[in-house]
Amino acid sequence: MDKIVWVILLVSGGLAAYLFVFSGPEQPQVFEQINGRVTSVVDGDSLYIAGHRPQIRLWGVDAPERAEPGYQAATDTLTALAFGKPLTCQRVDIDRYNRTVARCFLEDRREINRAMIESGTAVEYTRFTDGFYSKN
Repeated sequence: MDKIVWVILLVSGGLAAYLFVFSGPEQPQVFEQINGRVTSVVDGDSLYIAGHRPQIRLWGVDAPERAEPGYQAATDTLTALAFGKPLTCQRVDIDRYNRTVARCFLEDRREINRAMIESGTAVEYTRFTDGFYSKN
């Protein structure tokens, strides 16, 4: 009888651990942390940080391009959120244009990627996020 109880406990514990680890949206893997003040905003999903050479592309954020409607609103929103402010960015990838793709946070721990999506001036780039922002 004791063996049956142990087997049930082990199976239950394993199932609980599996559900804990694999439930909910997956956090992107962080490869590097970049700290610095925003020196330039390129558009609604890209910026430059002092001391970091490649442009930083906000992970999971898709903002209108220069010739598209909403470009100026998205660029103005990111400028108001981040320009001149210190950020901590967590690199999750490097894109085909050799830009650093990152999640970036203000000193108060607000994530500017999420803030851009919530502002309505950009949308979640679900091709890369698998709905990370809409699920959290």
